[in-house]
Amino acid sequence: MYSEKDISAIRYAIYKNLLGDNVLEKIEMSKRQEILNWHIETICKIEQMQGKDTRFYTYVWLDAEHKKKKYFKHKKEVDVEQDVVNFYKEKEKSEQATLSSIYDEWLNYKMLQSNSYNNAQRLNAEWKKYYKNDEIIYKPVSELDTIYLETWALEKIDNYKLARRQYNNMVTIIRQMLDFCKKKGLVESNNFKNFTINNKKFAKVVKKTSETEIFYQDEQVKIEELAYQDFQETRNVECLAVCLNFYLGLRLGELVTLKVMDFKYSENCVRVERTEIKKYRKSCDKFVVDGIEVQEYLKCGKDERLVYYPDMVNKIIQLIISTTEEKGFVGMEYLFINNDGQRVHERAIDIRMRKYCRYAGIKPRGMHKTRKTYISTLLERGMSPNAVKELAGHSDLQTTYNNYYYSLTRDSEKAKQLNDIFSKKWNKVE
Repeated sequence: MYSEKDISAIRYAIYKNLLGDNVLEKIEMSKRQEILNWHIETICKIEQMQGKDTRFYTYVWLDAEHKKKKYFKHKKEVDVEQDVVNFYKEKEKSEQATLSSIYDEWLNYKMLQSNSYNNAQRLNAEWKKYYKNDEIIYKPVSELDTIYLETWALEKIDNYKLARRQYNNMVTIIRQMLDFCKKKGLVESNNFKNFTINNKKFAKVVKKTSETEIFYQDEQVKIEELAYQDFQETRNVECLAVCLNFYLGLRLGELVTLKVMDFKYSENCVRVERTEIKKYRKSCDKFVVDGIEVQEYLKCGKDERLVYYPDMVNKIIQLIISTTEEKGFVGMEYLFINNDGQRVHERAIDIRMRKYCRYAGIKPRGMHKTRKTYISTLLERGMSPNAVKELAGHSDLQTTYNNYYYSLTRDSEKAKQLNDIFSKKWNKVE
């Protein structure tokens, strides 16, 4: 049988008038006859059934063990022949399929499933980092057996010093691509599911420190003072967004898409149900930002939620609304409107926060750290962990504790704090 590469070379020769116009047709006919001859000699002749049913028939084997058959039956012998030829051509094509050859098709399939280029952009970044220059993507998927895949995974962990989470992000691609191959009939099973990696194999995760992940109380006070001072000078409500999120703890995309109608002032709560996303378009082998839009649901299929807040938040909200109306933007839909009457985007607020950090003389931190500060504050002040999880919009407590909870006490203050705690105990004994 001729490979697709051979056919492409012949097409090129015809295009350059190096061969006659009917050469490709003759080659195709020759290949067709070669397939039929092989099938008849090796598997089964094409015969006519006896009795009332006089259709022509034959069968092919669907597995290497010759346990599963597929029959082709038609009134015309030529139609049975065509089914046979098509079957073996598809089989040959599947045997040549590689992760590289089906990557674009799979990525388009993923985008249709999620209706989002954001996820595709993340997957494409992982592909370029871990797969693009790896021999595995050029190996036929039918040859990716369990031992090969497990060895490949172990080598990746060693070479990149991967922690469990990094590893899971990396192998999402090959796991899902092999599932895709199974659906297409290119492989009988996803062999990546046939093994597990011992947790001892993964690199240990060094948890980040409070100094970089949250704002200590005195730092929060400085940031809020700078933001309010900036607001008084510029009347820009973006400044107040920085203050507000210390008391709401929202994701930044959720914060900038809040609408005035989302707030229930009498109940001190706000409904969080949408987020800001970047739009991407595919350009060659990468995704580039192609605008920003509001997504009318939360990230990763999270449910909308009610977030309760202290009384001071109502005062900040009213100040934001009155300031916007003073500028002539009456009845605006979104809470945060810039001086041009447009909805404020994530980047504008994040840049402002980093500027305040510089002015305050503290390590630069983005707006996401206000969310971690909010969650850490609630937990340290004794709020029920489940209540904090619900306010934060997390699906499990492990996420809340492992990724968002940091001590609000500096290391230099912990000894004094411990001294106060235990000295009170012994003073009672005396």
